[in-house]
Amino acid sequence: MKKTYNTLIYNARKGFVYLFLTLILLILLLILTAVKLNTPIIGAIGIGCLFILPFLLEKKIKKIFTTRAFLTLNEENFSIVTSHLTNDITIKELDFSWDKIESYKVYFSPSKNTLLTIYLNDGTSQMWNFKDNKTFDEAASEESVFSLFYSFVKQYNENDKLDKKIVLTPGYLTTKSGTTLLYGISILIIAAVIIHIIKQPNTSVLSLLVGFSILVQQIVKRKQEKALYNKITQLD
Repeated sequence: MKKTYNTLIYNARKGFVYLFLTLILLILLLILTAVKLNTPIIGAIGIGCLFILPFLLEKKIKKIFTTRAFLTLNEENFSIVTSHLTNDITIKELDFSWDKIESYKVYFSPSKNTLLTIYLNDGTSQMWNFKDNKTFDEAASEESVFSLFYSFVKQYNENDKLDKKIVLTPGYLTTKSGTTLLYGISILIIAAVIIHIIKQPNTSVLSLLVGFSILVQQIVKRKQEKALYNKITQLD
């Protein structure tokens, strides 16, 4: 049995690095220009515009770091061929035998992207951010990156002649070390708030509130990852 599937891949990590470096260079250029012309207002306005610009151009920026992906899955392996968004020129071709895969992890982002990570026997890993535009329920019930990958993993695991199985890895925040990390951060933030109130009650606690909001986001993500892991393990 052979299956093919076309989708898109968004390289968020590469996009963030390029955007971050570009912003840093432009900010330095604005500061140097403002100092040379002795007009601080230019630097202030320019820097403000730079921080707003990525939100206004979000779709165009994401498009730059998006490629087409052609997946092929069969009983022996699966491959991913990426090409430019505007033409058929191949960027990269990767091929993985099922028996070389130790485990995998999957996550569905709020923007309906499917993040798939595979861990190989040699200790390396590969991660893709597929713009499949599907929630977990949609991906599980329709043809998708997830449903195809899961079905072939299940087929591979059902082979009684094999000693090794490809296992589903839970998200880091759901593991013991991830939970311990969250507890540790919670204790530090609570302690910081108490110390701040005792030592400097009249100053702003905005930075602490920002840290607390980030912690809450991670706790919510942990809950989502745990629920997703349970749903996948309960699939037929």
